[in-house]
Amino acid sequence: MSQKRTQRVQSGEPAGISVVVKPVLTSVAVGAAICAVVLVLLSVLLSARNIPHSLINPMATFAISVGALAAGFCCAKIVRRAGLAYGALCGGVFCLVIMLAGIGMADNGFGLTALFKITFMMICAMLGGVLGVNSSPRRRK
Repeated sequence: MSQKRTQRVQSGEPAGISVVVKPVLTSVAVGAAICAVVLVLLSVLLSARNIPHSLINPMATFAISVGALAAGFCCAKIVRRAGLAYGALCGGVFCLVIMLAGIGMADNGFGLTALFKITFMMICAMLGGVLGVNSSPRRRK
């Protein structure tokens, strides 16, 4: 056995694929919850004000981008290393979740708009990962 693996096993650190999967799935769940909250706030704004329907798609893109940013940030805060890679991984999983959730929609086209949303989600998730790694850790009093 390699020396690093021996040290990791002796120190009680988890090994294997669960080291990657657990933070990513937890972060995607947090990102989805934040995305849902932003969507609810935007829907309240739409019902309270006379906003044109042409702004619905940009508002949805904003909401999923904020959710992806939060997912990447949360994952990088949990793992504390490789923020860009973990952000991209969270962004990919988050894109998959959003696309699977939209399969049943009647207006669900995987065209240029979907490609634009995926690009925005990936960029925001990677940015969140970088911000999460580079942010200072919280100090307890």
